[in-house]
Amino acid sequence: MDWLGQRQARIETARARRHLQAGTLVLYDVSSSYLEGRCCPLGRRGHSRDGKKGKLQIVYGLLCNAEGCPVAVEVYAGNTGDPATHADQIRKVRTRFGLERVVFVGDRGMLTSARINEELRPVEGLDWVSALRSNEIARAPAGRLGTFTSALSGSFHPALTMGKHFGWESRTAAGCATGATRNGSTPRRASTAST
Repeated sequence: MDWLGQRQARIETARARRHLQAGTLVLYDVSSSYLEGRCCPLGRRGHSRDGKKGKLQIVYGLLCNAEGCPVAVEVYAGNTGDPATHADQIRKVRTRFGLERVVFVGDRGMLTSARINEELRPVEGLDWVSALRSNEIARAPAGRLGTFTSALSGSFHPALTMGKHFGWESRTAAGCATGATRNGSTPRRASTAST
């Protein structure tokens, strides 16, 4: 593990060069794993995904390309909330990997309205795909989601043009809206449905 730890940045940068390019989708999510013992400096009590309440755990974030190929991993203290890890990944992708334009894909626990407004929206070249919460769907102006779904099926990213194939439009109408973004366009605002 020490050997890998010393070479992690170099390995991840090489994987990014091979598996990521400008304008690509970047999949990011976190999970946790509980620990037995008390010696891990990152071990903390936090939200247990394992159902092991009261145990120390670590949180880890995995960054993958659009096909799900792992590119980078980061380990956090066990009491770190999912959204708090996102800024590190933005820095990693922009600075270490040198990608100025990417589309982050994350679930609604990861890409919250606050994270979008504080970390993604202000940065030119960062877009996102996330999900709307049911209360955001309810607050969306009439016709807004229709505009969103049409824009999604013709979006700038090739992977997003497959929206019809995967039934995104019908799921949006059913209340499970997926929010795609594009700087300056309606879909970006549709991901939070509050503007």
